[in-house]
Amino acid sequence: MPLLSTSAAPSPSSSAASASAAPRRWAAELWIPLGLLLIGAVAELVAILALNGGRLVYTLDDPYIHLAVAEELARGGYGVNTGELSAPASSILWPFLLAPLARTALAGWVPLAYALASLAGAVLVIRRVAWGAFEGLPDGERGWAAGWAGAGALMASGPFFLLFSGMEHPLQLFLAALVTWGLIEEGRTGRAPGWLLGAVVLSPLVRYEGLAVAVPALLYLALRRHLARAAAAALAVAAAMGGFTAWLLAHGLPPLPASVLVKGGALTYRPGLGTLARHAVLENFNSIPGRTLALFALLLAAAALGRRRPRAERLFAAYAGGCVALHLVLGRFGWMGRYEAYAWTVAVLALLHLYRAPLAAAAAGAGRARVTGAAAALLLVLSPRSLYSTLATPRAANNIHVQHGQMHRFATDYWRAPVAVNDLGRVAFRNDAYVLDLWGLGSAEALRARFAGRGPAWMERMAAARGAELAMVYDAWFPELPPGWRRVGVLRFDTRLVTPAEREVAFYARGPRAAARADTLLRVFAPTLPPGARIVFPAPGAAR
Repeated sequence: MPLLSTSAAPSPSSSAASASAAPRRWAAELWIPLGLLLIGAVAELVAILALNGGRLVYTLDDPYIHLAVAEELARGGYGVNTGELSAPASSILWPFLLAPLARTALAGWVPLAYALASLAGAVLVIRRVAWGAFEGLPDGERGWAAGWAGAGALMASGPFFLLFSGMEHPLQLFLAALVTWGLIEEGRTGRAPGWLLGAVVLSPLVRYEGLAVAVPALLYLALRRHLARAAAAALAVAAAMGGFTAWLLAHGLPPLPASVLVKGGALTYRPGLGTLARHAVLENFNSIPGRTLALFALLLAAAALGRRRPRAERLFAAYAGGCVALHLVLGRFGWMGRYEAYAWTVAVLALLHLYRAPLAAAAAGAGRARVTGAAAALLLVLSPRSLYSTLATPRAANNIHVQHGQMHRFATDYWRAPVAVNDLGRVAFRNDAYVLDLWGLGSAEALRARFAGRGPAWMERMAAARGAELAMVYDAWFPELPPGWRRVGVLRFDTRLVTPAEREVAFYARGPRAAARADTLLRVFAPTLPPGARIVFPAPGAAR
């Protein structure tokens, strides 16, 4: 059923014509975005497998943190090391979704399956909004315009990097699209269905930035006189998030997951309007995606203030504008657009709905070639990062394979003992030995010690206590290391750097015996490295 009806009571003949046209119309508005998604997904997967010796490798180290937590959940614990609680995951819900298959051979494919299902679901939602944006056009023109508008809305989010990031972002994007569509439906029918409230509640549980969707949506529902349902959903969000925070505090952990504290800057954050202004102006607005989203926010604000619009539309525009504004002020940008993809989707869908009259007028009689060209041109202008991330995805996955994958292989196949690292995920996943995270995502003690700024003695103390005789770290992240640690080699890759923070990982041994063992094993390991990676050994007598 389309969002907006185009006729009242059709005659039998027109009903038959409509019925015969429906399959073509559905195909046109669905196969364009869904076809692009599936063709692009297959092409990216083939390229990733070809670059990485037939292995599925994600474009970031972070998804392997979630998989390691899911492994521990399957054992009955929580964290990355058995018997030691930690909260390194960026999502409350995501590790639990991975846990059922976390200890099976399919574990590494589960994030990709969830991501593909989420983006396919987003296509179905986007199709409904795009179809409503071109009301009044003949079915053939309407389906073609809706199909390319839907494709543009999907592609602007950079779906292929999201798909192979292995993270919860595609599910976050799907839920944001679902909430947005649900509020459009509420404005049309006056009803707030249960699935809308479910999507609102799940959004912040999938990722904390989902609060930027949930809070404006709840305000919209309250102002639309769905007070009881909005209150129930708000209580569910508060209970779930508050309960998780209470559990963390009860076990001596910080109130938020370590990744949120570290990557969100909460540990160095100083509250105040000045801090917010500096973050928004100096960081977020100092980027093309940030400035584009700011432009979208202005268009949404204009719609929210338009007196000629129905009240429901003005409130809907305020919801979408509020979501975008919250991300602009409090959110992050970068890393191939994965942080802002959900806000981008909300903004594009809202603009398609709110400015549907001029869009339909522009598409009327334009012809398929012009509509296709306009969609492609608009995408290139508004979201150049989407094209770059699409092209960079296979190489990003190869970066993780030749660096983090080889660190994991050395730790599990050669060293076979506890290690210390500053990038936790791939080394910890499928590794029964203890992994000490010196950066602090997987260790609350290390996180506190690192931000206390008391020198490197804590690293030696923690490594000794956990039997970690080898450390694999970025030198740039640790300019000062314990004096007894000896550099025994550097893992370097020579291909284009896309997602790792550094090109080189230095291997340090704690003491002469560990150094001799590490040197021997690294020399055996070096010839087995994949193309593009190599071990550089220090010159005799060289210092760090």
